[in-house]
Amino acid sequence: MAKKSYGNKKLTDTTNYTTYGDVVRSGGFSWWKLTRVVFVLICIGAVLWAGKWVAQALLPAFNFIADKTTQVVSQQIGTKPQLDEYGSLNVLLMGYGWADHQGGFLTDSIMVASFHPDNGAVTLLSIPRDLWVVTTGYQGRINSLFPHAMLETGATDTNLTQTLDRSAHYTIQEIEDITWLEIPYYALVSFAGFQNFVDELGGVTVDVPERLVDYEFPDVNMKWYDPLTVEPGLQLMDGSLALKYARSRKSTSDFSRSYRQQQIIEAIIAQVKWSISLTNLGGIETLYDRYEEMIQTNLTLKNMLYLAQYKDDIDGFSSYVLSYECGLYFTQMTPWCFLTTPPRDRFGGASVLAPVAATANNLSNYDEIRDFVYLMINYPQIATDGGDLTIHNAISKEAAALHNTVVSGKANDVASKLVQYGFSVSDIFNADESRPRTMAYIYGTGDYTDTLDALQLFMDVDLYTGELLTWHTYQSAIELYLGDNFLDSQESLTNRFWNSYD
Repeated sequence: MAKKSYGNKKLTDTTNYTTYGDVVRSGGFSWWKLTRVVFVLICIGAVLWAGKWVAQALLPAFNFIADKTTQVVSQQIGTKPQLDEYGSLNVLLMGYGWADHQGGFLTDSIMVASFHPDNGAVTLLSIPRDLWVVTTGYQGRINSLFPHAMLETGATDTNLTQTLDRSAHYTIQEIEDITWLEIPYYALVSFAGFQNFVDELGGVTVDVPERLVDYEFPDVNMKWYDPLTVEPGLQLMDGSLALKYARSRKSTSDFSRSYRQQQIIEAIIAQVKWSISLTNLGGIETLYDRYEEMIQTNLTLKNMLYLAQYKDDIDGFSSYVLSYECGLYFTQMTPWCFLTTPPRDRFGGASVLAPVAATANNLSNYDEIRDFVYLMINYPQIATDGGDLTIHNAISKEAAALHNTVVSGKANDVASKLVQYGFSVSDIFNADESRPRTMAYIYGTGDYTDTLDALQLFMDVDLYTGELLTWHTYQSAIELYLGDNFLDSQESLTNRFWNSYD
């Protein structure tokens, strides 16, 4: 399957400053201060799942190094990070309690962040902590893989940094196997450091969409409950409450928790933008110290300085959570549903998650997850470009008989599959007449490039933008008519999205 091509975007003009010396002489600002300033903001933005918030944090607070100056520093001092075959920068993000926390080094949050510099797309994929993995020397929940690696490497107080680094790379190998992404970088976020960082900011303001009640939130010693209640509306949260808000999971779903984590990160970036000014360099140094308490990463300062040149090019922010709440009808199908809950008796009574394609002999069948990740990275705007579909079943009975199948239910089958992979489907119908070929009529006026390009991976479809059905009252931006040739796509052993179809 061919990779999607991306066009290059122009970088900001740099005619005013041509050398790093010009930058320093123009403002008399020392290298040490410059690196500290940029390091705080770029690290928070690039490592902690930032999108356009990087630019929002940089520009208002540091106009003297904005745009033109940032380009010079980025290009002349920065070092280009390692990109994958698709041209994306991939980072594994993990959150854990730290050594003195009852949960220790269990990775409570696991997320892959992917940034494509050429098209500005930022893509996030959350991996549920209960996913059961089987790898060399270990089988268990994926959130225990990191502490397992630490035990295997013999962690001590004197070699903790090195042990964290080795354990992170050990975990990366498993995430690479699940996703088939090349992930050269990691960022480890400690809960205690996160809490202190938020407190140093003076708290963060979060717009809570609905009341959150968690009667089973654990106390600091993980022995009793510390019930959590957060009221809807704007809430000023200190570090402790922000951490609880991001971690609560008993009364909600992983989808909700992932959304809350994104809210907290956005609030942090907004607060950094508001808090830091050129007249408060002492505050910047303090935030830098708190940042170092919070994060360990193998992304270097020069890597992050290099990425600063793309701060205005970020275009699109997509977040995904692997789900296990599937349904037979397309309206019951949860997007990104590639996990299932296997019988507990096979796992000692534990409630775990496994890939939907897993079998008793192969619990590590990640084929569908890998296909989804390919789609997610190469066509990130599927769920957000407004290209919703209405699907019409126009397959003839004669064609169905030749393929030893039936016409009934095909529209729902396709709709469920597309929703599973993140497409937006509004409704399904039986067409008034059959059609030999599958056709998509584009009625909407938006840019549906990702949706239409990705759709053609699932089936051979003819696209129509001019010869529309003038007599038809359209339901969606894209009206998809399944023709007889769709059955060829469905049965094709070379079509990665249908070859496991049942």
